[in-house]
Amino acid sequence: MKNQNGLALFNAMKAEAKSLGIDITGMKKAEIEAAIAGKQEVEPQTENVVINITNEGVTKKKGRPVDPNSPRQIRIAEKTRLREEGLLRRGRPAVEGSARQQRMQARAEKLAAGIQIKPGRPKVVKAEVVS
Repeated sequence: MKNQNGLALFNAMKAEAKSLGIDITGMKKAEIEAAIAGKQEVEPQTENVVINITNEGVTKKKGRPVDPNSPRQIRIAEKTRLREEGLLRRGRPAVEGSARQQRMQARAEKLAAGIQIKPGRPKVVKAEVVS
């Protein structure tokens, strides 16, 4: 019964906000109430965004503080820079001259020369045993 009353109140609140022309997409109940009380549109909050909240002249920053000179932040900034320059790629880097790289190069050369490569393991013809 309590949930039904709460849902009815929430639906009534949504209808009132809609009649006032307030866009409530992504807003929480408290934000909708504040928007209706102030009769102005409140921007929905997105995740991972640092927002300054002002209460009676006191400004607080949400979230854990970030030290830009920490080793982790320096590493992240360096990786971002390399990624933008196209020097950093995902995955393990290939070792030039390894056996696999040589096989792949030989296969590419055969394909370029027009030699047909059969997929899979070669068939082994078994000799029939006559008893």
